[in-house]
Amino acid sequence: DDDTNDPDTDTDTDSDTDSDTDTDTDTEDPDWPTGDPTTTFTGDLSDGAIIDLDWADQSTVACWVATENMNFDGNHVFHETTQGEDRDLWVRVTPDSGVDVSLYGMQFGSSIQTPPDVTSCIACEAGFDWVDDSNPGRKEEIFMSGWSPYKVLIGVAGANGTTSGGYTVEVWDVENPWS
Repeated sequence: DDDTNDPDTDTDTDSDTDSDTDTDTDTEDPDWPTGDPTTTFTGDLSDGAIIDLDWADQSTVACWVATENMNFDGNHVFHETTQGEDRDLWVRVTPDSGVDVSLYGMQFGSSIQTPPDVTSCIACEAGFDWVDDSNPGRKEEIFMSGWSPYKVLIGVAGANGTTSGGYTVEVWDVENPWS
């Protein structure tokens, strides 16, 4: 994943407002949507399960490379949403204090495949701490551009073997500015 469609490549990771993602998107980025999220999910990693991660680095999925599996080796919990035509999704997960999570989102056409049974997807974006491989309590974010309508699976994964702890996922569904 070359992340060429990500909105920001800020490398400042010292601020408490930064989220350590694969692109280190800054939550104070002026491109991040303002206002309340369109959709909110809450959950707990204890409601999920540890899954085989071989699907994630297949070329037809390409969520993250296998060398980053430690950021996704805990329990996985899934949430589904839709993405309309010419709509972008901005997704943020905020874990409870001390809970280490990673985030990913996959776009699908007519039906969603759930990991580890994913063979392909339209696109996958992942947000995780790629610098330190550990950032309990820190937000993770992804951006998913959309031109066609998609079904979207949002995955929240425990990092470094984390199997319990609460979190909130916020989704902003906004008009694609290039449509």
